[in-house]
Amino acid sequence: MCKPASFVVTKENGDYKVYFSENVDSHTDIIEEFGFKDVPNVRGEPRLIPCEIVPPNGDYRLPIEKWVFKSDISPEWADIGKIEQACRQKLPEWYKYHVINKGEHKLTGNISRVILGGKVIIDNQSFGYCQFFDNSQRIKK
Repeated sequence: MCKPASFVVTKENGDYKVYFSENVDSHTDIIEEFGFKDVPNVRGEPRLIPCEIVPPNGDYRLPIEKWVFKSDISPEWADIGKIEQACRQKLPEWYKYHVINKGEHKLTGNISRVILGGKVIIDNQSFGYCQFFDNSQRIKK
């Protein structure tokens, strides 16, 4: 797991809440960023569900409606259909932060981005990833 677009889902007051990082797609980093403790419930089940919505064959040029939902775990308390729906509602927001379609951008630090177009300068990145497609241009610094 830990492919774009990554989410962590919790159930709070009967509702599913979906979290993602504006910077990276590591479930571990999302859990850390939001200060979650993945302590099992009284049945020994996880309280956090890592999920992803990814395009078929890794083709990020496809419309997000065609991307495929995946979760490796399904505790008894989880309604996977509702969790998928909640994640899909968050996907456009994730896309806004993680996908570059045009323009010039300077990326610094440890971030993950999908570059579909535009010009990108990557500076001082030691982890994360940048995936380039089509007419995107990488300028090494």
